[in-house]
Amino acid sequence: MTKDSVDSAAPTRPGAVASPGAHAKSAPIRTLLVDDNALFRDDLHTFVAELPRIEVIGEAHDGLQAVHRASILQPDLVLMDYGLPHINGLVAARRIRQVQSAVRIIIITAFDTTGLNKACLTGGADGYVSKYSVREELPQLIAGLCFQGLEKQAVQASKVWKTEPNAFPSLGTCTGKVGCHECE
Repeated sequence: MTKDSVDSAAPTRPGAVASPGAHAKSAPIRTLLVDDNALFRDDLHTFVAELPRIEVIGEAHDGLQAVHRASILQPDLVLMDYGLPHINGLVAARRIRQVQSAVRIIIITAFDTTGLNKACLTGGADGYVSKYSVREELPQLIAGLCFQGLEKQAVQASKVWKTEPNAFPSLGTCTGKVGCHECE
């Protein structure tokens, strides 16, 4: 399935509710990526597709599109930016959760504050990762939420990415300068 064909796709599991912990050991974790920054989204796609048992099934560039695509694709896991156009990641997470109660949702954002972290965890998300630490923390968080017992594989994948720090320049490279899309 191509990124562009997602809107016209029929639900892959009509009426199904994702239950990541109940998958057979060989079943992939069906993942939806949501970020309005195309470069970051592309790098994130490449990064998570290399992790054990992750299958990227679609992408979205704003909160409304995320809700729509989640309802069509029925992902097991949603990796979503907080600062999205139309509706932010937390509002989108709550809307997705209303339809798919078992889906795992991780917020990935440049806004690394204690208050936002608490809001994410009480507002519908299962986890929170700063864009500055995606390579180091996301694999372990996914393992803890979805793989139940396969954390070692995710940690090993994370170590591979640490050895090639320039492989994906948009993952954790925000400068914080005025005009930076993610910091405003």
